[in-house]
Amino acid sequence: VTIPKGVKSVGGEAFYDCGGLTSITMCGERPDAPGNVFKGCRKLKSIHVPANAKSWAGMTEWQGIPLVFDVSEKTPVERGLKD
Repeated sequence: VTIPKGVKSVGGEAFYDCGGLTSITMCGERPDAPGNVFKGCRKLKSIHVPANAKSWAGMTEWQGIPLVFDVSEKTPVERGLKD
């Protein structure tokens, strides 16, 4: 799943129990979100975030999911990758 730039918040159970979800790509700054956004997403292994986004600086995980800092601001689709 790719969350585009400009998203300011993610609902409380937006991805609740999404069993097939394995990766999230955030294209902008960290949105406001309650602590249960990814509850039940057992296969979610990483959240990709832009390396230059200040709101992610110094963090190693978000909502209990490890962060991967990407140098490119392009989405996986723009980079030619499947999401």
